[in-house]
Amino acid sequence: MKTNSKRIISAILALCVLVFAAPSMAVNVGHIDTIPEMNLGSIIVNTLFLTGRCTDNDKGAVITAYVTAGGDPDFENDNIVAVDTLAVNGGRNQDTFDFAMYVVMPDSAPTGKYDVFVGASVASNVLYAEMEYLGAADRNSLMETINAEGVTAEQIVEKLSSMPQPLTMDAMGVNGAVYGKLNTAAKLRYAELLLKAVDEYKAANKLTEMTYADMRGLTNGALIVAAVDSSYATKSGYEDALNVIKEYSKDQFNIDPEADDRFQRISNGENLIKAIKKNHPEDFNSVEEMNQVMPAALYLAALNETPHRARIDFIKNNNVAFFRIPTAEINSIAKDKKMADYYYAALEAELPVYTRDEFLEAWEQMKKKAKDEYDKENKTSGGSGGGSGSSGGSGSSSKKNKNPSFTVNPGLVRDDPLDKKLLVTEYYDDVADYAWAQVAILDLTQAGIISGTGNKKFEPARTLKREEFMKLLVNAFGLADMKATSSFSDVSDTNAWYYMYIASAEKAGITSGRGDGTFGIGDDVTREEMAALIYRAAVNANAKLTVPTSVNTPYSDLSEVSPYAVDAVRILAASGVISATNGVYGPKEGTSRAQAAVAIYSIRNLI
Repeated sequence: MKTNSKRIISAILALCVLVFAAPSMAVNVGHIDTIPEMNLGSIIVNTLFLTGRCTDNDKGAVITAYVTAGGDPDFENDNIVAVDTLAVNGGRNQDTFDFAMYVVMPDSAPTGKYDVFVGASVASNVLYAEMEYLGAADRNSLMETINAEGVTAEQIVEKLSSMPQPLTMDAMGVNGAVYGKLNTAAKLRYAELLLKAVDEYKAANKLTEMTYADMRGLTNGALIVAAVDSSYATKSGYEDALNVIKEYSKDQFNIDPEADDRFQRISNGENLIKAIKKNHPEDFNSVEEMNQVMPAALYLAALNETPHRARIDFIKNNNVAFFRIPTAEINSIAKDKKMADYYYAALEAELPVYTRDEFLEAWEQMKKKAKDEYDKENKTSGGSGGGSGSSGGSGSSSKKNKNPSFTVNPGLVRDDPLDKKLLVTEYYDDVADYAWAQVAILDLTQAGIISGTGNKKFEPARTLKREEFMKLLVNAFGLADMKATSSFSDVSDTNAWYYMYIASAEKAGITSGRGDGTFGIGDDVTREEMAALIYRAAVNANAKLTVPTSVNTPYSDLSEVSPYAVDAVRILAASGVISATNGVYGPKEGTSRAQAAVAIYSIRNLI
C-alpha cells in the first residue's frame, strides 16, 4: 500500500453524500486487488474502467475512485486529475454484489504515469495501483498523421517511433511489446496494412476520417501478416514471426497454442514460417488469407520437428485430417520393427517438407528407399547360408533377448561383410565377465550407437559423464539435430564435441539441465538421472511402456529416489528396462557404461 489509509478514508468521507455508522465494509476492485498494477487493458481511449465486488451489510456504501498526478490525493495542492463516486446498495438479503464504474480522464491530462486510489465509505482499506496513460494531445497527433491525405507507410512508422512505446500500441489495442520486436521491414509492412485497414473501415462506415476509438483492435491481424511477410530468411525474423503468431493465434485462428498438439511440437520458427510462405508465396492481403493456409503449415512444421521415430505415429494420428495416406500403408510399417527402422531413416532423409505435395513426394521416396535398403541389407547378411544370418539363429539381431538381466551369452549377432562371425569378445577384450550386458553392448556396437575407448577396450565399469550419456541417448533415439542450440551456461562452446548432442536433447525436451541454468558438464550421470532421461526419450518415441498398478517397486530404496525421477524408475522397472542388485537400485550412484548399454538396449526393444 502506497498511501495512508486513514488519510484517504477521511478524504472519501468528506465527499460522500451519505455517511453511515460503522458497519463492516470492504471493497475489492478486480483490476487493482488481483493485479499489482493497473494495466492498459482497463483504459478505453480516455476512460478508466473499474469493476469489483462490494460488501455493504444491507447498509449501502459510496465507492470513490481518485486518479492523481502522483502521490496521495491532496486537496490543498490539487493533484487530483479525475474523480468519480458510485453509490451502491445491495439491498436486503444481498450483502455482496458486483459493481462497475468509469473514471473519465480530462483532455488536459498529458501522457504519463498516474496513481489510482479506490475506497468505500467507512471501509477499512484503500486500494492502490499505478497506470500509464496516453494523453489526448498524443492521440490526436497520431490520428492527424493517419488521416492525412497521401500519408505513406514510412511516415506512419516514423510517427509511431516518435511516440511512447509500447504505450501507444497498447492503447490502440495492439500488443506493443510484440510490435517493438518487429524488424524495420515488418514495421513498414504493418504500416501498409494499417493504412489499408483504415481505408476499408472508412469505406464500410462511410467516414471521412478515423477517430482513436475506431483504431482499437483494428490491426491485430495486420501485426501477424507483417511479421510473416517480413520475416525473410533470418533466424531472428523467423522466431519473431512465430512469437507473434502464438500471441494472436487464439483470437485470429481459433487455435490455442497451449493446447494444440502441433504448436507444442514446434520450437523452430523457420519451419512454420517457411510452410506458411510456401503454401502462399505472395504477400498476404489479410489475416483471413493466412488462416486458409495455417492448418496445413502447422501439420507440416510439426512433422518436421517431431523426433523421427515418432513421425509415423504423428502421420497416422493426423492422417484423416491432413496427410491422407492409405491406411494399409501406414499400418504395414509398424508390423516389422526392422523394416520400420528403414522407414524412419528414409523419411528423415527426405525432410523438411513445406507443402502437402512435397510430403507426398517424400512419402513415395521413403517407401522406395526403405525397401531398397532393406533388401540390400538382407541380401548381404542372409546370403552366407547356414541359417546363422540375420534372420536365423538364437543370436540374430532380429531376435532380441527380452531378459532384462541379460544372463545368456549372446553368441553371434550377425555376419560381417567378410563372412566372419563376430563375438562381442572379438570387439572388446574386457567384457568377458559382463555376460549380463554382452547382448546389449554387441547390439549397440553393431548399430553404431556405442563404441569402445580404444585398444579393444569397452571399459564396462567406468562411470559415464552426463555429456557422454547424452551422446549415447541422442544416437540411440535418432535425435541428432545439427541446427539445435543450447541455452545452458556451461554449454556455450559450439565447437565442443558434446554441443550438438546436448542441444539436440534440449530441443527435444529430453533434458532441462540443472536448476541453476547449467547442464552439468563433467558430472557423473546418476542412476536416477539415467532413468529420468531414458524415460523422457522413451515417451517421446512412443515406446510401449508398462505402467505399474502399484506405487511400489522391487527396490527397497525407492524412498531415496528424487521426486522428479520416481515415476521414471517405477515405470522402467515394470517395463524391464532397469534392474537392481539384491533389491537395491542405488539412485545416487553413478551409471556405468555397461548399465547404460543394457538400459538403452532394453528400451529400444520396446519401440
